[in-house]
Amino acid sequence: MLVMNFPQEQVPWDRLVLYDKGVILKKALPNPLAVDFQKKVRTAFLVEMEPRQDKLLFPLSECLSLHLEISSKSDFMLPFAVKNVMDGLSNAVYFDDVQVTSLYAKKELGQDDVVRIHVLPDKHSSDLSKAILDLTVLVKPCDLILPNKLHYSQTLMTSPINSSAISSIMAEIQAQLPNGFGIINRPCRVWLEVFTDKMDADNDNLTLNYVIAMQGSVYSSIQDVHSFQVDLHRGTRDHCTVYVDE
Repeated sequence: MLVMNFPQEQVPWDRLVLYDKGVILKKALPNPLAVDFQKKVRTAFLVEMEPRQDKLLFPLSECLSLHLEISSKSDFMLPFAVKNVMDGLSNAVYFDDVQVTSLYAKKELGQDDVVRIHVLPDKHSSDLSKAILDLTVLVKPCDLILPNKLHYSQTLMTSPINSSAISSIMAEIQAQLPNGFGIINRPCRVWLEVFTDKMDADNDNLTLNYVIAMQGSVYSSIQDVHSFQVDLHRGTRDHCTVYVDE
């Protein structure tokens, strides 16, 4: 198992900035297919909740754990698909995804297209018998997060803060990789223990900077990440420990 420690400030991934002829316009809008996917996830939740007597408890206001199993007949990038699921659940299952303090996600290939969602009331729990919501959505996973069409004069660029965060993580990776480490080119598991004093830091976006930074040095492709877990601890000095196992 590879273990790495990152003592720097924990910066969530941020949507790319749209430039037109060198002038900043705005943050790039989500991919239309991602928006459609998020709507399908949210609609499935609303349909599931309609006959339930506890529907008025949602959106939840407390911290929670989220367990996701995402299956597809074709390969996909799990962390990006998870981001789209979590965005689809915002203002439905919870008010904001900053409430998700524990996240577990797993992908299965060669199966039917389906997203299984388990919501647990404890902020650090993996016991699915305690789930207060078990939801199955028959939908093809979507791992697209960037727009697919730009005007010829437009370009997408990473914000300076985000670019600096990824560069800092990459530098730490290179400093900590053992001599002779071979890049993983088969399914692997990633576990992040994130500590931060930022109350608005969200689980899915904190994950993205790390999985992006590890591509090409720890594993060959983000598609190699077949499962990951993120435990978010707030109210303490910023640092993160990352575990990678095959």
